[in-house]
Amino acid sequence: MKKGYLYTILFMALVSIILTSILAVSNAAFLPTIESNTLKAQKIAILDAFGVVSQEPEDYFDTNVKEKDFGIVSGY
Repeated sequence: MKKGYLYTILFMALVSIILTSILAVSNAAFLPTIESNTLKAQKIAILDAFGVVSQEPEDYFDTNVKEKDFGIVSGY
């Protein structure tokens, strides 16, 4: 039973559309979690650069570290 090239191309296009849609929906659904984890990783990296080790790094960062603008560059 030979279905031809058109069947193969349509099948690949349909599967690609379905899987891309699933990835797009899951990315949109988990975007707040992704952003939260990115911010947490940045805070931990900044504390690590200062040599600070804490059991609750986010709480320590929020209470003890302040951002300051130095004109051209801003820092912590």
